Amino acid sequence: MDVRKLYGKRFIKPEILQKKNRVWQILCKHFFQKYVSDDSVVVDMAAGYCEFINSIKAKTKIAFDINPDMQLFADENVRVVNDSLFNMKIHLQDKVDVIFASNIFEHLDTKEQVILAMKISASCLKSTYCGGGVN
Repeated sequence: MDVRKLYGKRFIKPEILQKKNRVWQILCKHFFQKYVSDDSVVVDMAAGYCEFINSIKAKTKIAFDINPDMQLFADENVRVVNDSLFNMKIHLQDKVDVIFASNIFEHLDTKEQVILAMKISASCLKSTYCGGGVN
């Protein structure tokens, strides 16, 4: 799959990107931010055009995506990791506070990949709601 070609056909017009960014700024300010403290380490596991990660306030912001052009959209305070979400753990030296996932699971090939992505995510969190991690 040619990721650059795929992304090049999606939302690339500047006016559409501006509108999408504005929507995400509002969503983050009025909804998501209440779940993310200013001193958090936040990962966007499939950052795309970085709308969420650029809009959320956090101490450390990390964007994962397989699209090599993601760095063109990330703010300068966002650490960009151009790799698969399945490799998140090898790129994260410390556990993180929040992992954000939007519009990613429907792109995975099997339910086993969805489960694996959730397990990897849970293993990267400082704490989880499921009793300290997933094996």
